[in-house]
Amino acid sequence: MAYTGDYRYRLMEIIGMQDESMNNLSLTINRGHSFLSDVINRRQNMRVDDLEKLCKAIKIDLQYFFEKPVDGDTRCSQTYIELIYEAKKCDEVLLKSVLDMIKRNNHLMGK
Repeated sequence: MAYTGDYRYRLMEIIGMQDESMNNLSLTINRGHSFLSDVINRRQNMRVDDLEKLCKAIKIDLQYFFEKPVDGDTRCSQTYIELIYEAKKCDEVLLKSVLDMIKRNNHLMGK
């Protein structure tokens, strides 16, 4: 499955490469057993700190989460990484606005 810019697809790819089940990974990051399944199925959103915990638990760099496997070595720009870290300090409405802006920008740039 190719990364399309929706973090849920990338989450499914990364979880699919693990030996652990989604339920066990959810518990590993101190969330309910169905947390990751709920995120993937759009019943719940994932906070940046949850993503950081997941990346730490499965021993990958946060930037790896944003790689585009289809494009080989293309990685999330440093600007976006900085935005993500700053956005986690904000409320959910502002975070959604920032993510929408990034999606629009990616769409305009053909990514």
